[in-house]
Amino acid sequence: MTDQQHGTDILDERAFEQLREMVGDDPEFIAEFIGTFLRTAPCQIQEIREGLAADDAARVQMAAHTLKSNSADMGARRLSELARRFEHGGRDGNLSALKGLLTELEAAFAEASTALEARQGG
Repeated sequence: MTDQQHGTDILDERAFEQLREMVGDDPEFIAEFIGTFLRTAPCQIQEIREGLAADDAARVQMAAHTLKSNSADMGARRLSELARRFEHGGRDGNLSALKGLLTELEAAFAEASTALEARQGG
């Protein structure tokens, strides 16, 4: 499997088509949009990590909500779905079940980052 094929599996192409339609296929804007996501998502994941450690359900829910929405905008389906699980767990106050998913969330971000960095360049 090539990197391009792997990136396609990780990123939902429809999300990029919608983004292109909204911004008029402006490659510079799209690259900036991706760059902003790549800079801010690690902060949201850190907030989730710290919220879990502090048993702060509201903190987990807020950070996960932002990560879920931004990941969906980027077409990072797996990352968005995992963030949704953290958001719901935070809302429901069920943080103990989420602690085991943190590594999976971080791995999904790493995959999405690689695919988005490739997309950002072209």
